[in-house]
Amino acid sequence: MSAKLPLLDESFEATQLMDAVSRKRMQQAQLLGLVMKEDATDYLHPETASEVLSAIYGATEATDPYACNSSELTGKFKELTTEATEKVFAGVPTWHALQKLPVAVMLTPCSTILSYSCICHPQHIYLGAASFQGENVEFVAENILHEYAHNWLYLLQEISPFSVDRWRMMYTLPSGTPNRSVTAVIDAAYVAAVLRYYYSKLDKSDRRRELTAYVAGCLMQIRNDPDLTRVGLSVCRRLCEVIATSD
Repeated sequence: MSAKLPLLDESFEATQLMDAVSRKRMQQAQLLGLVMKEDATDYLHPETASEVLSAIYGATEATDPYACNSSELTGKFKELTTEATEKVFAGVPTWHALQKLPVAVMLTPCSTILSYSCICHPQHIYLGAASFQGENVEFVAENILHEYAHNWLYLLQEISPFSVDRWRMMYTLPSGTPNRSVTAVIDAAYVAAVLRYYYSKLDKSDRRRELTAYVAGCLMQIRNDPDLTRVGLSVCRRLCEVIATSD
C-alpha cells in the first residue's frame, strides 16, 4: 500500500499530521527535560519545534554553518519572498490549506547555497542571497517550494522514519551530489515530485519531464535498499505512482 503525501495528494490529512507531530514533540520535550509549553499546539511554532528537534539531534543553529547567524528577511528580499510565495499558492490553489503550518523564512549569510532546510530546524527555510540575484520571482518561488516540500516531509519522518539508520549504502543523486543516505534520496525524489506537480499546473512540460527523470533516477537507485522501513517503502511506492501519471 502506498502513502498519501502532502502537496501531492489532495486527500492528505494535513491537520491530522500536524496534530500528531505537535503531540509527539510535547512528549519528547518532557523526556528531554525542556521547559514545557502549556498546549501541544505550541510545539508547531517554528522556534519551539527547533528547540525540541535540535536537542534530539544535537545540532543547533549555532553549530550549523548554513543556519548560523541567519536573520529575518527585510527590504527587497522580503518583498520578493512574499511575491514568490503568493505565486506558488496561486499556481496550485488546493495547497492553500497547507499554509496552516507555520514556517519561518530566514536569510542565511552563507554565500555558497541558494536555499537550505534541515530536520534539526523544523519549519524553517533558509534562503541565500544568491536566490535573489536578478530579482527573478520564478527562481525564488522554486527555491521556496523546494524547501517547503522538505519541511512537510520532515513532519512525516518525525512520526515514522523512512529508514533504519545503519548507513550501509550511500548514493549519488541524479544532480551529482554524492554520499547521500537512502532517506536523503527519498527527500530529493519527493521534492522533485512536488516541483513536477507544480510545473504541470503551469503547463511547463519541459521542466516537468526533467523532474520526472530526476525522480525516477532517485527511486531506481534505492529500490533494493535493505534499510528502508515499511513507511519508507510506502513513500517510494507513492512517488512511483505519481510520476507514472500525466497530472
